[in-house]
Amino acid sequence: MPLLFLLLVTLGLVASKDAPAATKPKPAPPPPLPPGGAVGNAHFLDKLTPDTVAFVLELARLARLEGITFKLQSGKRSCAQQNALYAQGRTAPGPIITGARGCMSWHVQGRAVDFLPSPNTPQAYARVGALAVQLGGVWGGTFSNLKDIGHVEFHPGKRIEDVCSNPDDCKD
Repeated sequence: MPLLFLLLVTLGLVASKDAPAATKPKPAPPPPLPPGGAVGNAHFLDKLTPDTVAFVLELARLARLEGITFKLQSGKRSCAQQNALYAQGRTAPGPIITGARGCMSWHVQGRAVDFLPSPNTPQAYARVGALAVQLGGVWGGTFSNLKDIGHVEFHPGKRIEDVCSNPDDCKD
């Protein structure tokens, strides 16, 4: 073979049937699944709406492709549970952790989850949030009243006022 041709093959600028094929480095495999499946604490999926379950599982799949896994911290809540969380920092001890009372929370509607990513970094929260928005969901990190970076919800085409006109009339 001419010297120039060998140089071009060596630099990868020309392919040769006699030259070994250039191999691309394989991407790092995604992290292992959390114990129990696609998301940790998957029992929190049990009472969510079917489309919200599908949303959370797809979110977990996409996050895993980027090296992030997550555990669910909560899912559907009763009116009483949501009101108890709302009372924190207001009429009950503890920090304020929610801006939604009664049925004004998508948790009560079975359309929201709270999550803890691994790695537990601001970047991982933000990436999971961005993926949630890409899938048509809402990320709590964009809330104007109370930033909730570990919260995502899925309610395409619905407004909370359409399903809960009065938080005092909350019904499980």
